Order: sequence, then C-alpha cells, then structure tokens
Amino acid sequence: MLLTNDLGFELAACVLCVMCVVYVATGKRTRGVVQRRVFRYLLASIAIMSFSDFNANIISFTVGQAGTGAIFTLNELYFLAQASLSPIFTCYVMCLNGSVYRFSTKRRILYWIPVLITDIYILANIFTHRMFYIEGGFYRRGDTKVIIVISALYVVISVFNFAVHFRVMTVRTSLTLTFAVALYIAGVVIQSFNADWMMETFLTSIGLILVMCLVECDESMYDQTSMLFNKKAFRERAVQLMDMNVSFRVLSVRLSNLDFYLNILSAEEGHTLRIMITNWLLTEMAGNDVLFYQVEENRLAFFILKDYEETEKRLLQRLDERMRKPWNIGKYQVRLQAVVLPLEIPKDAKSPSQLYQLFDLEENGSRSAVTILTGEQKEEMENSIEIEKCVRRNLDGNNIQVYYQPIWDADSRSIVACEALMRVFDQQLGFVRPDRIVGLAEKNGTISEIDRMVLEKVCRFIRDNKPQKYGLRYIEVNMSMYEMFTPDVVGTYKDILSKYGVLIDMINIEFTETLNNSDSEVFAKTKKELSEAGFTLSIDDFGTEFSNMGRLFSNDFMNVKVDKSLLWAADKDEYTRSFLGSLMEMLRKMGFNALQEGVETREQLDFVTAHGCNLIQGFYFSKPIPQDDFLNYLREFNARE
Repeated sequence: MLLTNDLGFELAACVLCVMCVVYVATGKRTRGVVQRRVFRYLLASIAIMSFSDFNANIISFTVGQAGTGAIFTLNELYFLAQASLSPIFTCYVMCLNGSVYRFSTKRRILYWIPVLITDIYILANIFTHRMFYIEGGFYRRGDTKVIIVISALYVVISVFNFAVHFRVMTVRTSLTLTFAVALYIAGVVIQSFNADWMMETFLTSIGLILVMCLVECDESMYDQTSMLFNKKAFRERAVQLMDMNVSFRVLSVRLSNLDFYLNILSAEEGHTLRIMITNWLLTEMAGNDVLFYQVEENRLAFFILKDYEETEKRLLQRLDERMRKPWNIGKYQVRLQAVVLPLEIPKDAKSPSQLYQLFDLEENGSRSAVTILTGEQKEEMENSIEIEKCVRRNLDGNNIQVYYQPIWDADSRSIVACEALMRVFDQQLGFVRPDRIVGLAEKNGTISEIDRMVLEKVCRFIRDNKPQKYGLRYIEVNMSMYEMFTPDVVGTYKDILSKYGVLIDMINIEFTETLNNSDSEVFAKTKKELSEAGFTLSIDDFGTEFSNMGRLFSNDFMNVKVDKSLLWAADKDEYTRSFLGSLMEMLRKMGFNALQEGVETREQLDFVTAHGCNLIQGFYFSKPIPQDDFLNYLREFNARE
C-alpha cells in the first residue's frame, strides 16, 4: 500500500469533514429536531470513517507492526461508521420528504435490525478476522460482502423512497440528493475494485458538502432574522405530510400586538426582541417531534407530529406562562399577546390550501396573554372557506344576482331611486348573507369582480327595461373602498356604461363610510375623478364609529345615507332620538339629501320626515326584490301616487 494512494484522498476527506463540522456547529440556522439530528449523525459517520482510515494509514507507515492494535481498532470504527452511513442517509431522505413521520415504533425497530446484524458481524471480526486482518502492520481486506449487501439494500430503499415521493420535494433538493447518491455509489464501486484507491470517504464527503450547501443551508427556506424555517418551508412540509396522509396537529400562534411594539422600538431593539422570541422557542418549546416555522413576522406555526394531546398541552402551558411575563428590551417592558389556532389534520383541513385559508381567516383575540380559538370559532372559519368557494363558483358562472330596494322621495311621494344589492343563492349552500360575502371578497381580492358584475347587470336592467319611464331617476350601486385602489376604475366604469348605452346620471356611486381608508389620497383622487366624469356620489352608513363630518364639506356627495342603527336606537333612547333629529336637520341645511335606511314602521317614517329627511329606504316600503318584481312595484306604486 503506497502512501500517496491513501493519504491524499483521506486527508482531503478529513479537511472537508472538518469544514462541515465547523459550519454546522457555528451556524445559526434551526432545522427541525429530527432532520437536524439525522444530518449530524450523517456528518459524524463520514467524519469517523475519514479520520479512522487516515490515522490507521499514518500508524501503518510510521510504527508498522507495533501499532497493530490501534490499526485494528481504527478499522473496526471505520466499518461500524460505514455500516451506518447508508441507513442514516436513507433516514435523511425520509426526513426531507416527510415520510419518516409515518414510521411507527415497530417500523423503526424493523428498519434498524439489518444495521444491528451488520454491527454484530463487524464486532465479531475481533475473533473471526473474516472481514479484515492486520498483517505486518498493514490492513488486509477479507470478506466484506455482508456490509456491501446490506448497504446496497438501504441504498435501494433510499432510491425507492425518493422516487415514490419525488413530487413533494423541490427540484433543487432532488438534484442534490441524486448527485450525492451517485458520488457515494461511485466511491464504493471504485474502492471495491482496488482497496488502495481510498475514494469512498472522499467522494462521500463531497456529496455531503453539496447536501449541506444546497439543502441544509438553502437561504430561501429561512426567515433571515430568526433563522427559523419560513412560510415557504412551512408550505412545503404541509404538502409533504398531507400528501402522505400523515395525521398531525398545527398550532398557529399569532403575536397579535407584536407589530405595535416593532413600530415603537428601534430597528436594533426590534431585531433583539425577535431573536429573544426565537431563543425562547428553541430552549423551552423544542421537542423531538415539534417543528417550528416563522410563517410571518408576527406569526409562528408548530407542527406536532407525535403525542399530540400531551405535546399540545405542554406547548400551550409554556406559551401561557411566558406570555404572562414581560420581555425586557432596553427601557421597554414588552408584553406580548398570542392568539392560538389549534388545528387537527386532516380533521380540520383536508388539503394544504384549506390549511392556508384557515390561517388567513384567523380572527382577532382578546386582551388576555394567550387566546385559544375554540372549536366553534374554527367551524366558523371553515364555513368561511366554503363561502369563498361559493363566491368563486358564482362569479365564474355569472350567477350573482342583483336585487333592488326602492327609495321613496318625501317631496314627490314617489319612488325615485333604488339601491342595487348583491344576492347569492348557491346550489350547495343556499342563500349566503351578503355581509359574509363582502367581507371575504375584500380579503381575497374578488370584491372588484363582484362590484363590476353588479354594475353590468344594473346597466343591462336599465337598457332592457328603461325604468326611468316609470319615474326612476337613478340607481345606487355600491363601490368598495378596495375597488377605488384598482387602476383606472373610473375609466372602467364609464366603459361599462357605454357598452350598454346607459347615461352616466342614471348611476349613483355609494361608498361605505365605515371604512377608515376614506381619508387617503387615493380616495380623494378617485372621488374627484368620479365627480368630474359625471357620477353622483353617496355616503353609506353615516353615523357609525368612523364618521367624519369633515368629509361632508367637500360637497362632492349628493346623498348622505344615515345608518339604520341610529334609527333603531332612537326608538329606545331619547338622547339618540334627539341627536338623529338634529342630524337630519343639519344635513338638509348643508344641501344634502338625507337618506334614512332601515325604516320599518309608520312612526319611524313620520319622525324622520318631520325633521327634514327627504329620502327613505326600508321594509316599510319594500324589502330588496328581483328586477321583474321591482319593475312591477315601481310602475304600480308611482301610478298609484
């Protein structure tokens, strides 16, 4: 055995292993406990192989036969590490695709039995000398077929597992593992032809470097502040586990007031706070079957993969204990609040998309340190997912209907306008409340499609039925504040009217007053463009918590619709009654049409009209009705008057 043939590759393998050990030991990235541990075992196996073989060769060339005992021991270590390499790598592949979490205790025992057999065979070599022996201070190979066959068995298992679950792994991970396996097999084959060519540990070390750099240290999978897995990694793991029908639990932990503190803290203090949270997670919340994810800046997610109830109880208890204590950041005592959404998969979510939707629909918590969302609240969120699907179905099928509610004019005592209101009657869910649809549509971005579909149907109704000949002056259509932020919304609305030949004064745009966004520059700009284009404008829900009298002084609005809650409260409270009367009188003096919605009784009608309210909408005259019924109602009512 020549020195130059052995030590060159072995020394290079040792150097590569040292680089990996240093990087892993000093790196700040936090992997899932199981995967991190398996990778370190893999690294340890290759390091033991390279260092054992390197030192055995050094002893052979320096002291020869005098070092027989040490050489024999080092080679025993080499083979023990080699025997564990393939099964550990196979286990690592299973960690990457999530199949390792399907292993029961029985399957885990069966998995390691061949390794135990190999280890016994290697240790028995002390007595049998079948595998190798030392002669004259130099290593001599014997029968190593057992190790080769069992290692090949695990390689086959690894390749099979990789192929079966290929679709749930990224292209980058798949290619990296393919190269790593190819390098390992090449090293084994080369060394099996000539034991003097020590290529196995060298090529395997190169494969390990590839895995470490391209898989373990994939920057795209980490939050760059906490160095926890990020949203991309969370989604990837969820797809893997759900694709393999693995039962698990997820805890979504949203730090509901973290954004507030990050706004008042300096950048350095905010960074320190997030690192403190991460360190606490890793020291107090870690477990063998718990995976951490930084899904968003203020949201964490825990995958619980074993002992569900006990682990979940432990995590929630520790979370509650910690959140009751302040986090000391400089001069601040930060008291965080957490909203926890516990989910049982697949019971609460049948697919990754449903899981993501539940996260997005999570409600706000109370002011307590930890708020745990109940089963009833989770059921409500699941219903919201079904409503989102319903909206999409009816948008795609152009099945959203428009109902019309008459608006009565106190001066002419006739129906002069109406409000166009969306209605959805779904084949699967039946009637769906409009407020549920609007709220979800604003979250998922479909509100613009809904608004424009309603406008199109209103324009078609005007073109085909010409309700103006029965005294109708205009139709109010609602515009979401979110719609105002879409590019060239005014041009789009004008194009729709032009398409149906509808005059612009037939459409009155109604804005929701309760949205705080209406102070923005975009709102002011779009409102001005709508007025200049010829649209008349109304404020809806005036008198609620976000009402701003200052907006009225722009004189851009024709109608101010007073929220029905004020009218209904006035029936029971004298102070509200007095306020409502004064509000009506003030609006009329300012030159606006005062439109009261929600009028249901003759007493309510008499009260608001006595204080100057000139437009009335409510069940006293009619509930929202389909277009044919509304046309008949309009014709008959105005003919009667």
